Amino acid sequence: MKHKELWHLKSSALEERREWRSFLGLLPILDVTPVDPVSYQRCLAAIWRVRAGGLISRADLRRHASFDHVCEPLHLELALARLVRELVIEPVLATPFRFQIPRRNWTNPESAYAGDRPEALAGITREEQTARFRILQCLTAAIVNGRLPEKRERRVRRERDELECIFRRCEYPIPV
Repeated sequence: MKHKELWHLKSSALEERREWRSFLGLLPILDVTPVDPVSYQRCLAAIWRVRAGGLISRADLRRHASFDHVCEPLHLELALARLVRELVIEPVLATPFRFQIPRRNWTNPESAYAGDRPEALAGITREEQTARFRILQCLTAAIVNGRLPEKRERRVRRERDELECIFRRCEYPIPV
């Protein structure tokens, strides 16, 4: 009896390896245009949530992206192929259906800026930081000038301090 159980486990592992090799072989020619955009976004969001671990398996992705095991297997496979092609995940060749999540700066797919290019977002951030820096200079000049009433000066200082906190926390600070 034990021999049959071990054979079944060995057979399932062989089948998974065969499926993995087929998946890897088909990646370059597989047509991923019919990928359901909703399924793809769910996969991106799931990868975003577990990116700190650095690895994700097909089973983990299925669970985190809330795929129905019976109804949507093709959606998941096509989404996986598209994610690999777009370099969102990289296959771990030695382990079937395990993927590495490369360390990179990317936007949360569930945010309002998800569809924007990172270069454009960085440019916008630099512009915002430049504007904040100019405003900080104006507020500091108004305080140093000494012509403001005491109540107004306190309010200007508070606004300047709040803006300075935002300026210092920003990912792309402008050199002062």
